[in-house]
Amino acid sequence: MSSISGLSAAQISNLSSTFISYLSTTQIGALASTQVAAISSSGVSALSTTQLGSLNTTDLTSLTKGQLTALTTTQAAYLSTGQVAFTGAQLGALLSAQMNQFSTTAISGLTSSQLSGLTATEVTGLANTQFQSLTSTQFGEVSATQIKAISTTEAGLISTTQLGGLTSSQVSSISATQLQNITTTDINAFTTTQAAGLTSTAIGGLTTTQFAAVSTTLIPELNATQTKALTTSDLAQLSTTQVSALSTTFISNLSSTQVGGLTSTAVGALTSTQFNTLSTTQVGGLGATGLAGLSTTNAGALATTLAAALTGAQVKDLTTTQLGALSTSALNGLTTAAVASVTATQVPGFTTTQVGAISSTNLAALNGSALAALSTTDINQLATTQLGDLSAGSIASLGATNLAQLSSTLFSSLSTTQLGGVTASEVTALSTTSLSALSSTQLNSLTTAAVGAITGPGAGAIDSTQLSGLNATRVSALSTTAVAALTTTALTGLATTQAGALTSTQLHSITTTQADNLATTQLNGLSTGALSGLTTTVVGSLTTTQVSGLSTTTVKALPVAQFAGLTSTQVGVLDTTHLGALTTSAVASLTATQASGITSTNIPGLTSTQVGVISTTAFASLNTTQLGALTTTQSAGVTTGELAALSTTNLTSLASTQVGGLSSTTLKGISSTVLGGLTTTQLGGLGSTQIGVLTTVALAGVSSTNLASLSTTQLSGLLSTQVHSLSTGQITGVTSTQLASLSTTVLAGLSATGAGALNSTQVNALSTTTLAGLTTTTIGALSTTVISNLTTTDIGSLTSTQASSLTDTQLNSMSQTQVAAL
Repeated sequence: MSSISGLSAAQISNLSSTFISYLSTTQIGALASTQVAAISSSGVSALSTTQLGSLNTTDLTSLTKGQLTALTTTQAAYLSTGQVAFTGAQLGALLSAQMNQFSTTAISGLTSSQLSGLTATEVTGLANTQFQSLTSTQFGEVSATQIKAISTTEAGLISTTQLGGLTSSQVSSISATQLQNITTTDINAFTTTQAAGLTSTAIGGLTTTQFAAVSTTLIPELNATQTKALTTSDLAQLSTTQVSALSTTFISNLSSTQVGGLTSTAVGALTSTQFNTLSTTQVGGLGATGLAGLSTTNAGALATTLAAALTGAQVKDLTTTQLGALSTSALNGLTTAAVASVTATQVPGFTTTQVGAISSTNLAALNGSALAALSTTDINQLATTQLGDLSAGSIASLGATNLAQLSSTLFSSLSTTQLGGVTASEVTALSTTSLSALSSTQLNSLTTAAVGAITGPGAGAIDSTQLSGLNATRVSALSTTAVAALTTTALTGLATTQAGALTSTQLHSITTTQADNLATTQLNGLSTGALSGLTTTVVGSLTTTQVSGLSTTTVKALPVAQFAGLTSTQVGVLDTTHLGALTTSAVASLTATQASGITSTNIPGLTSTQVGVISTTAFASLNTTQLGALTTTQSAGVTTGELAALSTTNLTSLASTQVGGLSSTTLKGISSTVLGGLTTTQLGGLGSTQIGVLTTVALAGVSSTNLASLSTTQLSGLLSTQVHSLSTGQITGVTSTQLASLSTTVLAGLSATGAGALNSTQVNALSTTTLAGLTTTTIGALSTTVISNLTTTDIGSLTSTQASSLTDTQLNSMSQTQVAAL
């Protein structure tokens, strides 16, 4: 034995494996540790388990890496707990297959220094039973590298006791994959200190099933980094129990994306304190799903700052119940953009208290459909200051029903700009109280379409002050129903310019009562086109004061149809200026009744032209006083038809000056009846020129007496054709003076019959010059009596031609003296 122990290390290293296998346990045990370390790898492999058992701890710790790796699995399995005295470095040199042969007792007996030598491969290579045999103390000694080497299978085998030995620093080495394989029971066994060591990556690697099973104790203890590592899928697994256990710190550490991943159930489980812990950014991350879980309690407790963070899309996702639960401060905390997203469907969720307290800014932010959805009860909760900030478009959006239900105080508080947005249909629905509450300026701020929609009852509620505020455009926009409903008091408010804006259609609708109360200034302000709208009934109802106050412009503009409505009494108050302003059409339309109303004082106001267009019926209705008032100038306008229409009494009532004023045109057309009906006095008013235009037919109507009454001056106007037409009765009535005044040319027109009717007195009054001018026909027609009474001077004045025209009878009637005078 001493000889073996005397061998040098070099000699030992050269011993064959066979030689080594022959050594007894005594010999092996006698070897020094340096000698043992010199045994070749093959020699070590040749050692039997009995030989190995003879090595002491010092010998084993002297084994080199090469020797250790040469150990067979049988040799490794043999090593007892007491014998596993390898150093950490030695253990690290072992192969996984060798380590796998270590008994669980041997494994659980490894010291911290030994464990520290294990490589990642060895750790990974440990058998399940070996890994499970590690104590919590040993777990507490493993390095970060070794922990990272634990396989997923091994991770799944870790017991709660083993995990209990880990420090937070060691826990930080656990990977996401490893953590995913650790049971939830083990995870929930982590102490607060240990859990703090988990990396965000590891936390983020938790499966949804694992996270759902994490205890309510562990979750709240996650720090900010860990919390932010949680996926939305993880958070979606939170139970209501877990949520209620969340600390405000945990909640504040969530990102907006994570908050957006919360389910409606999770959001619903949050307490008011928890919910109000959220930052504005976090609230902004809440999606429709999460918001659906917002409890009415939390909605009611929503902080103003958080309400301000809600986006339009989020507010649009709130239910009516949730909206109705918001405090007034939260409601007013919403941004205008968020308020603008409120839908008509959501609006019924608002309480009257909320509506009454909503800021004017936010009220103005509601969209049109939302405003229209407000109930009338809600609307009447509003203050004038709230309504005051609504735009014209917003006011219009309130709708006809709501506007109609506004109190008169609220409605009258609307600005002119706001009233400009009220639609026609909304005005139609307004109460009379609302309309009557408006000032004149407010009423005038309504659009023309809106003014046109004012109903009859509405118009009936308008007073004179309000009506006076309407401009011309709006006055003309009033409907006929509205105009007809205006009170007589209200109509007094119309200025002249406003009256001038009334259309013919509007005027057609006014009542007699309304018309009778119009001032003359208003009547005179009516446009010429509008006058045609007056009905004859309305015209006929005007008072004499109104008619007498009409301007000449108005009278002149009065259409024939409307003029026809005037009564004789009304016509009677038209003065000379009025009558002179009438159009010829109006004058021509005068009825007999109307004409009878013209006073003798005013009739001179008619022009001759107007007189000439009076209908024969109307002219015939004039009494002698009226006719007597006609001037000579007016007489010039009297027509033959008008004269013919006069009764004998009226005709003979005409003054000679009036007859003398008749125009040549009228006299040319005068009938024999009319001319014959004139008295000698009236005929005396005719001038020679007028006499000269009389037709032979007309002259036939003049009696011999009347003809004899004509002066020689008048007869100087006779024409030869007129003389030719005179009857024998008329000829015999002509005085010798009249006949002598006629020119030879005119006398030349005497017919043979007429000449034959001449008497001696008439012929003897003729001058020799005139006698010499008689035609041979006239001379030949003279009676023998006339011939026999001719003076010798007259006989001597006859021309040879005239003498040759004497008939035998005429010659035989002559005396010797007369014959001698030829």
